[in-house]
Amino acid sequence: MDAVAAAATSAPLTSAPLARFLRPADPQLSACHDALWDLKHAIALQCVFVAGVCRRLREIGTDTSAAQTNKAPDQRAKELIVGIIGGGVIGGVVGHALVDAGLPAASVLMSTRSPRRQKELTARGVNVVFDNAAVASRARLLIIAVLPGQQLQDVARTARPGPNTLVLSLVGSTPLAKMRSLLGVPNVIGSAADATLPLLIEAQSQRAMEMEEMAEEQLAAIGGPLSAVAALGGRLPDGQVLRLAATGFAPRMGAVTAVLSALPVILTDFEFPMAIARSLCQVAYFGKLSRDALASIAADVATYESKVEAGGAERLRDHRALEAADGSEEHYQDVLLRARAAFEARCAGARPEGELPA
Repeated sequence: MDAVAAAATSAPLTSAPLARFLRPADPQLSACHDALWDLKHAIALQCVFVAGVCRRLREIGTDTSAAQTNKAPDQRAKELIVGIIGGGVIGGVVGHALVDAGLPAASVLMSTRSPRRQKELTARGVNVVFDNAAVASRARLLIIAVLPGQQLQDVARTARPGPNTLVLSLVGSTPLAKMRSLLGVPNVIGSAADATLPLLIEAQSQRAMEMEEMAEEQLAAIGGPLSAVAALGGRLPDGQVLRLAATGFAPRMGAVTAVLSALPVILTDFEFPMAIARSLCQVAYFGKLSRDALASIAADVATYESKVEAGGAERLRDHRALEAADGSEEHYQDVLLRARAAFEARCAGARPEGELPA
């Protein structure tokens, strides 16, 4: 079974520092707090999904290479080193989520200015240090979880990811083009926070209205004070956060193709032809579907990318350029639904449809 397929949606967060934040007394502020808490939960799940896809990609690449050369698979080649730069609230939650998802703790590295704050991760076997350069040089998947501004500048000055590294940026308010320039690598994908937060806020608002109606019904039934009714709002159920995280990660075809176009860097050392590398990336992302299903996905991706190129987008990996290049998403609904289903299946502990055990 894929080592990252068994992600629990609540365990890594219940003991994380974020869970100890006090909720504001003001109902509106409390709703915002809950939405932001759920956003960090969703971001952690999105990191687990990306790590799971990369891990699966290494496994598929190793087995494919062995089959082509008639040699036994090199089990060490299947390993995926995940580095996290930034050990604050988000970085800590992501670290716990990756380990709880089944990624070996020894394969998770973290660089933070305050290593002692991550005693729980250290106790679980994660190597927590303050050495951006070391973590960046060793990681195949590098997650940047720092604040924009001076913290990001410090990371850019001290960390230089290798050319075969995929960078996942959780840095807010920082375009991917700037991240590529600062880090000196072309393969950077972004967090889906911008697309996910509105979904969470809408869900929180709907939940608040439903609970308010429930409270009014209970008040009318008991004919007394509302003391027995729970506070309005509250954090969303784990399953709902998972669904919204999946939708936020794949809201449009551009978001899916942005990830698919960056994933081949994980296979660089195998020296596959690009057509084979792209095909393996689709298998790792969507699961081992039928040949017809994968062919349909490949055709839709190719169609979308050709429209992007015809529209003059400077970078196919640029998420915003991808979204702006093609306004008609209805044609790609099958791909989007499969992408979201694969996300939910991997992060809920089940393999995507048809995916075989590793």
